Order: sequence, then structure tokens, then C-alpha cells
Amino acid sequence: MAVEQETDHTRQIQDLKHAVRLAGLELSLERSKHSVDIVAKDEDIRKLRVGQCLLQDENGDLHEQLEEEQARADDLENQLNQAHAELDVQIAAAELAQNQIRTQAREVANLKVRSFRPCIQLHPLNKRPGRA
Repeated sequence: MAVEQETDHTRQIQDLKHAVRLAGLELSLERSKHSVDIVAKDEDIRKLRVGQCLLQDENGDLHEQLEEEQARADDLENQLNQAHAELDVQIAAAELAQNQIRTQAREVANLKVRSFRPCIQLHPLNKRPGRA
């Protein structure tokens, strides 16, 4: 019976040692899983930060491009306004020249009529009998 008790006692000690070892291994496994999760989350954070940096850089490039395009659009608008102003000046000058040409044409026509009147009155066919 003493041998049997000793064997049971030894077995219980071995079972307890085995249980302690198993619990230690399970605890180690959980720590390893936790460490892997932390590493995975750190990697996700790193990826997010890299993505954020890339987006900020792209955003900066887009803002710079927008400013350049806005400056170009402003320059084109100024050129268009200048062209419209110049066109208005040219149209006014053309209208003035056209009015001057009409005036001069009327004056020439009037001068022709005046210069031909004496000739018409002196022409023998235009003389009427009874006039001397």
C-alpha cells in the first residue's frame, strides 16, 4: 500500500509537472500570438502612415498643379480681355474710317455735281431759245 501510495504520489507529481508545463506552453503560445498581433498591427500602422505620406505628397502636388493652372487661366483671361479691348478699339477705328470714307465720298460727289453744273449750263444743247 505504501508503494501504491508512493506511485500515486509520483504520478500526481508528474501529472502536476505535466500540467504546469502544459500551462506554461499555452501561456507562451498566447504571448506569441499576442506578439504576432502587435507586429501585424504595427505593420498596418506603418502601411497607413506610408499611405498617408503618399496622399499628402500627392495632395501637395495637386495643390501646386491647381495653382499653376489657376495662374494660367488668369493669364488667359487677361489676354482675352486685352484682345476684346483691342478689338473694340479696332472696331471703333474701322467705324470712324468708314464714316470718313462716306463723308468724303459725299463731298466728292457734291464737288462733281458742282463742277459739272457750269458745263451743263454752258453747253449749247442746254441753251433755250429766248435766252441769250
